[in-house]
Amino acid sequence: RATRTSPVARGRRRPLARHRGPLRARVPLCSWAYRLPPRLQAPKRRGQAPGSHFPDQAARVGSARATLEAGREKLPQGLAGLLPSINASANTTWNENDLPKKKGVCAGTTASTSYNSNSWNVSLVQPLFRWQNWVSYNQAELAVGLAETQFVLAQQDLLLRVSAAYFDTLLAEDVLSTAKAQRVAFAETLESAKRNFEVGTATVTDSHEAQAKYDLATAQLAAAENDLAVKRYALQVLVG
Repeated sequence: RATRTSPVARGRRRPLARHRGPLRARVPLCSWAYRLPPRLQAPKRRGQAPGSHFPDQAARVGSARATLEAGREKLPQGLAGLLPSINASANTTWNENDLPKKKGVCAGTTASTSYNSNSWNVSLVQPLFRWQNWVSYNQAELAVGLAETQFVLAQQDLLLRVSAAYFDTLLAEDVLSTAKAQRVAFAETLESAKRNFEVGTATVTDSHEAQAKYDLATAQLAAAENDLAVKRYALQVLVG
């Protein structure tokens, strides 16, 4: 039976250090995933697109990842209230003036003047102390840490579900092996009862009882095969 130790289990536990910065999820989401042995793989369906048979996993992982990305965006938003703001503006104006002359030799004519006026402005504003901005930044740090913690919890939940499905599959295999052995044993008992009945050393009741046990073992074998197929498919859905 193939076994695999996840990176989380191989790593050594370390005490959590208290810090002000946001936590970082160091466990990759699917770093523990591996290819299942052929005996544990569910049969593939014809015309089925890759990944279309595990929508539950894709939805949960996508939701956790989207929540994490949204939470990380709150940190720069909170930091923006502590940083200086720079505003710059500029404009240009073209002026044309026509001035009529009323006196002198050139009375009645018009003198035209034109010029361009430019202006620009740059302002830098740095808040010295705004308590609400510091509170907003601290809340953003906590929100990022919460989002990353929830993402790690989603990873651990997925690990637990995969582990449970894997061991359920192994248990179903053992049950199937036991059912096959019981069926073989009851088949031999049935053949022995028939021979004894033919030679007169056993009654018809013994033969019917052996037949009933053999039929029950056959039904249990079919149920074990169906249960194993269900457990394999459940594991394949999680692992992909």
